[in-house]
Amino acid sequence: MIDSNPFIALLDSYGEHLTLQGKAHLARPYQNASRQLIYFAAERGITKPGRITPELLRQFQEFLYDKRDFKESSVATAVKSIIMFFDFLVETGNLKENIARKVELLPKPELPQKQLSHFYTFDEVLRRYLGNQE
Repeated sequence: MIDSNPFIALLDSYGEHLTLQGKAHLARPYQNASRQLIYFAAERGITKPGRITPELLRQFQEFLYDKRDFKESSVATAVKSIIMFFDFLVETGNLKENIARKVELLPKPELPQKQLSHFYTFDEVLRRYLGNQE
């Protein structure tokens, strides 16, 4: 499914575009986040750039936080890379507008607080397991 995805060909064209701009050393890092988004979208049956929605982009951010354990700065970098890829798609006529620019960066979800371990004192052990013997 991924091999026949037209989105991948557009990503390859983006890499060539960056290379022609003298940014060959940035092509792979810039493409990485977009490639992850393409796979994420393909798992949901989306293989065309025009079918990407702001909601899918929010879900992708949540995925990066929850499943990939990205920090907020890493998600911000990924979002910027996707915005740049979508700018390229607009420039080449593959998208009418860059919807990625309309999606705000989600904050990293807070982890639930762990319950701290409680160590019983000797007296608490006696009361708990031997009854209230004082």
